[in-house]
Amino acid sequence: MRNKYGKNELIDRTQAAGRAALLAGREVWLASLGTALVVGEESRKMFDRLVREGRRMQRRQAARVTDRVEQFGEKVRTVGDQVEAGVHDAMAATLHRFDVPTHDDIQALLSRVEQLSAKVRTLNAR
Repeated sequence: MRNKYGKNELIDRTQAAGRAALLAGREVWLASLGTALVVGEESRKMFDRLVREGRRMQRRQAARVTDRVEQFGEKVRTVGDQVEAGVHDAMAATLHRFDVPTHDDIQALLSRVEQLSAKVRTLNAR
């Protein structure tokens, strides 16, 4: 089988095909660089968006936690007040059983002593 092209024409066609392949390879290389750049830019945008969303979520969660802590604190204060009242009542009942005078009893006694002291002074002045 005989080649229809001459030697020079065959060399020219081979060199042209090589240049075309080289050009195509260069374009593939440039496309891959462009792809890497675009993917990098889009990745950065996505990363920034994820960070923004994460911050927003963190603020919402922090607000929820703060609300829960405040609710819990209010319940603790309520229970603490109830416990304090219960202890106060139990102590008062125990002291009453042992006939220990209360603060009001002592104040009333002091007031009565002052009244009697005033009468004694009045009687001594006569």
